[in-house]
Amino acid sequence: MAERPTDHMIAFVVEGYDPAPNRRGAVVVELARAFPKVRGLHLTLALSAAAEGMDAMWSGGWIEAPHLYRLASLVAVDVLKLEALGVKDVRAADLVSAWGRDDPVFPDGRRLPRRARADDLTV
Repeated sequence: MAERPTDHMIAFVVEGYDPAPNRRGAVVVELARAFPKVRGLHLTLALSAAAEGMDAMWSGGWIEAPHLYRLASLVAVDVLKLEALGVKDVRAADLVSAWGRDDPVFPDGRRLPRRARADDLTV
């Protein structure tokens, strides 16, 4: 069975997550930059699936799982905010642009080093 973009996105989160409190949101920005064409809410699926997978692997649960679930919720709120502002079919690239305006959780993507891109993957 061929891997889906979601599988790559989940792996991206698991490999790139930094538990330092001031770096947790960076993986979301990096994910959105690497998969700019996916729907914004697709990021929430990848974050939640990564949290669930890691939580299941650790005896007693993964201490960082709640932080990934929180990030997924904040992405969903940002998608709704952009939709309320008139953005139709919010994509990951739209979120990166919005986060570039002094977002307290998701750092300005222009200041982060670029990781692998997946422009050719669509959902």
